Amino acid sequence: DWSEPEARIEWQELSENQPWKTSPDAIRKIVERLLNENVQLFDRKVTQNIFQGIKTSADHIYVLEKISPNTYFYKNGKEMKQVTIEDKLMRKIASGNRIKRYERPIVDVFLLFPYDLSKSKPTLYPRDLLKKEYPHAWQYLCSHEEELRNREKGRFDHDEWYCFSRPQNLDKQSRPKLAVAGTSPELRVTCDETGELSTLGGRVYCILTTNEDNMAFLLGILNSRLPNFVFKQIARPKSGGFFDA
Repeated sequence: DWSEPEARIEWQELSENQPWKTSPDAIRKIVERLLNENVQLFDRKVTQNIFQGIKTSADHIYVLEKISPNTYFYKNGKEMKQVTIEDKLMRKIASGNRIKRYERPIVDVFLLFPYDLSKSKPTLYPRDLLKKEYPHAWQYLCSHEEELRNREKGRFDHDEWYCFSRPQNLDKQSRPKLAVAGTSPELRVTCDETGELSTLGGRVYCILTTNEDNMAFLLGILNSRLPNFVFKQIARPKSGGFFDA
């Protein structure tokens, strides 16, 4: 209520280079004290990296629903079509609505992942290797070649047309990490201790801890009441009581 005395915020209290916090006076002072007197999540003592997921510019092609070994559904317009793809080339996808506090997410969607993660730097599989080792996956990609080449106004009209549009953070996909729902009514964090999950865009964010042994401890902290209180004060509010992480 802007007419209440606690709604008054002095101009000199507003930062020149940080987001303005326009909570009631008591809450604002608590949050500022917590932020100023404690180590924050991005501190290298706590985390070595906080990152977004992969961007493909064609999720409807790369993201498929598994129905049985080597068998998947993909959405073609309004229809669901069945296709055969080798399981070895697929990675589990953690969608935001499946991220719950502490729980391992139930996964039924997978990402067609044509990259070799065994090397020091993730490398797109050559076409000849895909044809030989993963013929079903290659046939599926070829069936969408025109659309994949035409992504982003023809930006991918070249020999590696089946690559992701933003191959960011590929080297972090198979590492143990914390996964955070990108949009939720509270902080919702789970642990991918085996590194089997991949994430897309801003739907799920991931955290690599500086010390892997501290991952479960940080999971407990982030799911506790105090960080959630701060989160709701500084996060961008969205409709339906949700917040943007």
